[in-house]
Amino acid sequence: MPAITRNRIFALPTLALLLSAVACTGTSPGEGASETEGTTDDPTSSTTDGTPGGVNPPPGEAVGSDKPRNLAPDATAEELATLAAEERDFAVELFKALPAGEDNRAISPTSLRVAFGMLHEGARTVSEAEIADALHFTLDKPRLHNAFNHIDLEFAARELPTSGEVEGDDSVQLRLVNQVFGRLDVEWELPFLDVLAVHYGSDMHALDFRDDPEGSRKAINKWVAGETADRIDELLPPKSIFSTVTGVLVNALYLKAPWERPFEYVQEGAKFTRKDASEVEVAMMHGVFDTTSYFKGAGVEAAELPLRGSELSMVFILPEAGTFDAYVAGLDGAGLGEVLAGLSLQPLELGVPRFTFESAFGLKKALQALGMTKSFELGGGDFSGLSSIQMAIADVYHSTFLGVDEKGVEAAAATAIVLYDTEGGIGADQSFTADRPFLFAIRDRGTDTLLWFGRVLDPSAP
Repeated sequence: MPAITRNRIFALPTLALLLSAVACTGTSPGEGASETEGTTDDPTSSTTDGTPGGVNPPPGEAVGSDKPRNLAPDATAEELATLAAEERDFAVELFKALPAGEDNRAISPTSLRVAFGMLHEGARTVSEAEIADALHFTLDKPRLHNAFNHIDLEFAARELPTSGEVEGDDSVQLRLVNQVFGRLDVEWELPFLDVLAVHYGSDMHALDFRDDPEGSRKAINKWVAGETADRIDELLPPKSIFSTVTGVLVNALYLKAPWERPFEYVQEGAKFTRKDASEVEVAMMHGVFDTTSYFKGAGVEAAELPLRGSELSMVFILPEAGTFDAYVAGLDGAGLGEVLAGLSLQPLELGVPRFTFESAFGLKKALQALGMTKSFELGGGDFSGLSSIQMAIADVYHSTFLGVDEKGVEAAAATAIVLYDTEGGIGADQSFTADRPFLFAIRDRGTDTLLWFGRVLDPSAP
């Protein structure tokens, strides 16, 4: 175990990594980055290698805290409601701040906020305020970490084994994992490492960013791929890791679940009207459901379809024809909350297109647009709760995968916050048919957590 010095843990430079050494020169922060681009009884511990049930240990040498995971967090209903409202505000604000484009896209507010929850523990003064404002953190740090821990453990309870009642695998998989990777020669504050262990189920794994940045990048990407069934296979793009990277905070989130009741048939060649009024042929899934919920408001309607177990669901939000851009422009967290809260059980004849797509973003500019500016500047931000070494954020990388068909939903998301130091740079009563651009949300109804939020402009596009 590395030596503990003055309330800090120090990762010795001589630690042997479980990686092959590949010499690579450092680059400046952001170079090559694209703006579009516990314990054994811990139920949330990593247990996958791309297929459920395997083992996927993080790369590098573990040098974190020896404190056990808190498996009984005492988050209150009021705190969870606060988190849910904050999450909706952040989701809509970040979604609007993303680079302009006409692509299908999604973000995971949960993945991003949990990753920043870890960083928030080590942020001080200006960075503490910037993260709180941009991510909409209003709970004090101990209660925030405790609430995130509660939600993580609730997710573990959503998993269901194969029922044996249908042909094939109808299990429900929902897992959230956190991991922090630190440079070999960086000394980390012990209180920060304790919070990682107690509330996020994460230790610190030392990697040789200085002498093997490319090998370290590939090792982290391989681990993330294993946690997301290979749906997120390159979270960190080339040159995102360089010799003066000090740490990478990672969250990975994966969901695979069947519908509570499958769609009855698929209509091939159905028409979907895009924003420009042109039409494209899609495979439209149809069914009559008595387990659905429906909302109709001014200029918008929404339908919610539960996944197996009914705790998880997917919500389709459909603005009136020709008003998609105007509706999104006027949407805020409160408006999204009104739609979700207004859903009420109602039988529906439901039509939804099949779709599959991936999104990848470097979020530096989007987060700066939300007010997080000094934290990206060396000497401007303050992460002294992480280490005595002066650090800044180089970039934040976020990738998502969404696949929706007549059987169910598969979704993955991952977030990596890259830090660097001063030494270098970086038959029903109602019908609902989503045959025009729509928003969607995948949520955990038990905790009112917004897992994914996105839009579909053309379901035929990859």
